[in-house]
Amino acid sequence: MEMLPLIGSAAMGLAWGWLLGLLYARAEKPARDALLLLGATVLAAVEVFLFVDWVATVVFVGTAALAWLIHKLWLDGLREKSARDV
Repeated sequence: MEMLPLIGSAAMGLAWGWLLGLLYARAEKPARDALLLLGATVLAAVEVFLFVDWVATVVFVGTAALAWLIHKLWLDGLREKSARDV
């Protein structure tokens, strides 16, 4: 397996996960928006699978989850700090 497709899948996953964190943080209807974002994530994972392979798909999903978690923790920390400062 070549490294370039894996690096590309990881980069796509990081960008996608950060975008998920941003969009879900601004959700007006969290349940509906979570379902839509999950559907879009599944479609993106299928795209990676079709263009590369299953290993790249696992890398994509893993890095997207990691980026989403980091973004969520960062936003929660900012909210907590903002609440203490007021």
